[in-house]
Amino acid sequence: MILNPTAKITLIGCNSDQGAEKGNIELSRKRAEEVKNYLTNVWGISNDRITIQTRNLPQKASTPTNEPDKIAENRRVEIISDNEKITEPIFIEKIDRTANPPIVRFKLEAEAEAGLKE
Repeated sequence: MILNPTAKITLIGCNSDQGAEKGNIELSRKRAEEVKNYLTNVWGISNDRITIQTRNLPQKASTPTNEPDKIAENRRVEIISDNEKITEPIFIEKIDRTANPPIVRFKLEAEAEAGLKE
């Protein structure tokens, strides 16, 4: 959003709509508010660029909705934007290097006028 200063987003707070979360729109609102607070306080995104909507289950809920991992997945905040650059995939190319041999030994020597304790 910093790179696209005219872009606006909508945060959609959701819940699993099960147990204590059943019909708890206020919980959904709090989830979205926390994300908004993070974006405004940490990243300095203007408050007026972020709107909040709430719902129980997400529009495209993870199913079946009674499995523990799917219940957890439905506890989320979705982000939609008027600018596709905000939500487009980011591709990062990373090269990992591993030392061979995997062990490196250091022989350290130290001198100090006052002496060394360890």
